[in-house]
Amino acid sequence: MKDLTMFSLDGTFLTPPKLAKASKPTWIITCQSGKFLHSLIDVGTVLDSTNIYPRMGLPSWSDQDKTKIMIQLDNEEKPQLEYWGHSDDYSTIYLNTAQAPIMRKVSNTGEKRLKELFYGHVKNGQVHKIVIMVPEYLGALVSMRFDLPDVTAVADSCGLVEHKK
Repeated sequence: MKDLTMFSLDGTFLTPPKLAKASKPTWIITCQSGKFLHSLIDVGTVLDSTNIYPRMGLPSWSDQDKTKIMIQLDNEEKPQLEYWGHSDDYSTIYLNTAQAPIMRKVSNTGEKRLKELFYGHVKNGQVHKIVIMVPEYLGALVSMRFDLPDVTAVADSCGLVEHKK
């Protein structure tokens, strides 16, 4: 692939998976020719999922089958509820646009959401810590922390607009 760039960031488990021996979560961001392609987090255990549109009668294997996650940026008081896509083996979650089960028109792209995760509510800089909580299948809630280094290189390589410092 032409000009493919991948960034990898290892996190730490605050509450590790109970049913797997994953050593650490890994967040991978992929860009190509200055454009964001996708972002995923390998949790290393089988995650639970839910159909976010149960009234539509869609089967659970449809595109509506998502993993419920909670995200907390820096020291926010309350985590944000979101629903992200998952891999076929349910061990990896993908940055997604589904923000709540009662969906408004989805205009949020993965690129836009990644910018929000990087810069969040910070007025003069970037987010430095992201905590993500996901439910393990037949287990408990897995909690992961990612400490973000300077995200300028990722923002530049993926075509993300960086806030002024």
